[in-house]
Amino acid sequence: MYALPASLGLEEALNKAEMIIATSNWMDETAKLADVIAPCGHAMENWNEYEFVSGVRHIQQPTIRPMYESRSFEDSLMAWSKAAGKEIASEATFAELLKNKTVKSLGSEKGWFEYLQAGFRGTPAKVGGGRSWNGGAARFIEAVMGNVINEAAASQNTPNVELVLYPNCNMGGGTLSNVSWLLELPEPVTKVTWENVLTVSPKNAEEWKIKDGSIMEIKVGDVKLQAPAFIQPGQADGVVGLAVGYGRTAGGELQKGCGINAFSFVQDGEGDMPFVYSGIAAEVTKTGGWSELAITQGHNTMEGRQIVAEASHNEYKSGQNNIHRHQIFSIWGQHKYEGHKWGMS
Repeated sequence: MYALPASLGLEEALNKAEMIIATSNWMDETAKLADVIAPCGHAMENWNEYEFVSGVRHIQQPTIRPMYESRSFEDSLMAWSKAAGKEIASEATFAELLKNKTVKSLGSEKGWFEYLQAGFRGTPAKVGGGRSWNGGAARFIEAVMGNVINEAAASQNTPNVELVLYPNCNMGGGTLSNVSWLLELPEPVTKVTWENVLTVSPKNAEEWKIKDGSIMEIKVGDVKLQAPAFIQPGQADGVVGLAVGYGRTAGGELQKGCGINAFSFVQDGEGDMPFVYSGIAAEVTKTGGWSELAITQGHNTMEGRQIVAEASHNEYKSGQNNIHRHQIFSIWGQHKYEGHKWGMS
């Protein structure tokens, strides 16, 4: 309910269901709508397998034993089917089922261990022409990004303002957004804390006559939200950015009121890109409001200080340069150092 586009109509569909069972590890926006909640633990506790790109399978391996009395979604399905007398697998756990099916598919147990070591197996359906995937992660990234970039280019509709939705390294997709340490951790590029901001280029900021903290309205289709602006040097003109992972309404008290839910702007896609997060046609207007940003650094220059000195090799050798050399002196000259000197930085 938090991350899916509202245009899919999931909430309306769920309201028509006679019973809703949610497997979750916290009372999030989806679990709130459920009649029964089955704790499924964390991804780091469970086995799983994914197919992010058609033809390539990825293995998820647990790094710790389950900390509480929870079980994975797949283990719950196996347990429920067995209790209902409609057993879907003879194995006792999903981990055993996953291993047995993989060994059967690859033809040997050695293939299973190679799968665990590599983390993925298979060949993309659209990219690579059936080439081997023994080349490692570099080829995987090349093929995946090839699919993503090609489909994004094909769906580009050259709007006046393009909205790009992105996960920053603090919040990611929002699963840990109730952790106060992450909320107050400065985002590495903007240095903004506790909320997401609409990043704009200096040129667009000048055209719109806005400054850091100016409240902007973002409109995509029928969806309208407001967020404070942040002027980001180096950003492309005509592009605005907004981080996902904020604006949650359930699952914890700390995250409530921290930013807006940028997932509201996600667009329907197709093929290997069922959802579109970039190149989204958007209308951005200033509201006249302003909000002070919780930011740890409000500047992007050296403030006239020569922290980084720059000169060509010839200038440096000739002394014809602007490198400032501070006078070096001792605050206590009564002792004469003949050899080693002691110092502190």
